[in-house]
Amino acid sequence: MGIRIDRVVKSPGTFSGGKAYSLIVDGDQLYLIEVGPGSTELFQRGANFVAQAGIDKARQRMLAKIEPGEKRLAEMGPEAISVEKGSFKFALSEVYQFEYGKNLYGYFQLKLKAGKQKMTLYVAGIYEPGLDQIAALVR
Repeated sequence: MGIRIDRVVKSPGTFSGGKAYSLIVDGDQLYLIEVGPGSTELFQRGANFVAQAGIDKARQRMLAKIEPGEKRLAEMGPEAISVEKGSFKFALSEVYQFEYGKNLYGYFQLKLKAGKQKMTLYVAGIYEPGLDQIAALVR
């Protein structure tokens, strides 16, 4: 497997819940594999001790649901899981937008357009080196 970035989050929408994905580039394919529910609570920081305690509890509940999905991905591989509902597989040549950077709220945001899909995803941390490698492959 080439490049893998875990816990990439799509925020909840009006009619859909948030999702956590693993973003994988293997050969000339880009996979976005759903591994469980997700929200930006995975990497939020509370304004004070009480708020942080609540966020930590929510994070632990979410991680308990995500970790089995990540383990399953490691066992089966992205090709097998990419055909399942909620997961995506694109040829790198289909990706026509792959932009990333900090948004207004300080989250590291990734805008991805490939095929007929258009997504805004959030990545934990300030910087993920794998994003540079993927962007170089897409261009």
